[in-house]
Amino acid sequence: MAAQMAPATAEAAHAAVAAPTPPAPEPAAPADIYSPAEREELTALRDEWPDAARMFELLARQVQVDTLNYAFSELGKVISPIQATVQQYTTDDHMGAIYEAHADYDAVYQPVMDWIEKQPSFLKAAYRGVVKEGTAEDVITMIQRFKDEVKWAPPVAPAQAAAPAAPAAPPEAGLSEAAKKAAKALGAVGAKRGAPPSAQDPNDFDAAWEEAVSRK
Repeated sequence: MAAQMAPATAEAAHAAVAAPTPPAPEPAAPADIYSPAEREELTALRDEWPDAARMFELLARQVQVDTLNYAFSELGKVISPIQATVQQYTTDDHMGAIYEAHADYDAVYQPVMDWIEKQPSFLKAAYRGVVKEGTAEDVITMIQRFKDEVKWAPPVAPAQAAAPAAPAAPPEAGLSEAAKKAAKALGAVGAKRGAPPSAQDPNDFDAAWEEAVSRK
């Protein structure tokens, strides 16, 4: 039985061994930009007019630099927005993790800064490093240490003031007490004379006066 299992075990072990990674192929040689005839002309130029050949080489170097600068400038226009987006996502993730661990981050931020300045020099330098370039986990741990040390409790919001009382309603417009008494007296006189009841508003003093005078 053991003899039958041995080949299978050996095969399994052999299969488990990863095949060696083949070496990366050599990069292809760049294509020659000059034909054989052009190379002969360049060689003749250097041999017969070395000063002119030197001048041409300097000019070619400047053209090469200008071309590279232009290419990198155009490439930067494409890459810069991508880098800004990645940086923004990184910042959002960083702050999101901090707010998730400490929902009162806005309220605790300044007390933590003040607490850092009161620490011994060796701790102050470490905490300042966390504030400047620490990971989200580092910041979360530092804030929690502050809360544990000072027994931090978020400030209680002040109670809202009671709403002001509504202003008193203005008194209803109407006749004065003297006018009301006069109108009542005139009504009584008209009733004694057997006059039919008036359809005028009893509070209308002018109408009541005219009706009383007309009945005399």
